[in-house]
Amino acid sequence: MLPDPRLREMDLGDYEGRSWEEFEADTELTSAFAADPYGTALPGGESLAHLEARVLAAVRDVLAAHGLSDGGGLSTDAVATSDASALATGFLAAKPGENACIVAHDGPIRAILNHCLGVPPEKWWTLSTTHGGVSLLEFAGGWVNVRYVNATSHLAGLGDTVYVPSDDG
Repeated sequence: MLPDPRLREMDLGDYEGRSWEEFEADTELTSAFAADPYGTALPGGESLAHLEARVLAAVRDVLAAHGLSDGGGLSTDAVATSDASALATGFLAAKPGENACIVAHDGPIRAILNHCLGVPPEKWWTLSTTHGGVSLLEFAGGWVNVRYVNATSHLAGLGDTVYVPSDDG
C-alpha cells in the first residue's frame, strides 16, 4: 500500500469535528453553499472543486504508473488546479499493465465516479457510497468503463461484526 495525501477526505477546515447543526447555524456559509455547492470552500478548508482536482490528479498518476500515459481519459482541465505541494511519487513503482486498487473515503470516491460518469457539479450529492462498497472502473485507450458502483454483496451476512484487535497484533 502506498499512501497518497491527495486521496484523503475533504478538508473541512474550521468545521472539522463540529456538528451539522453548527454548520446549518452559519447562515452566510449555508447561503453560499445553496448558491454554489461545488465552488464554495469551507472556512480554512476546501471546496468540492478542489477535492475533485486533487483526487483526479492522484488518479492520473496511478494510471500513468500502470501504463496509461493518457491518464485513462481523465480530463486534464479537471486537474489543472491540483495542489502541487501534495504531489506524491509512491505510485510510480508499478509496472505497466498491472491492476491498481484505490482505497478511499466517500468524498474522493464520489469525485472519481462523478467525474467519470459526467455528473454535473450541481448534482454532486446524487451519488453516494456505502462503507465497504466497491466500485470498478476500467481505463483503456483514453476511455473509462464504469463496470459497477458501490457493490456490497461481499458484506452480506456480516451484520454488526466488529473487529477487536488482540494484544499481540
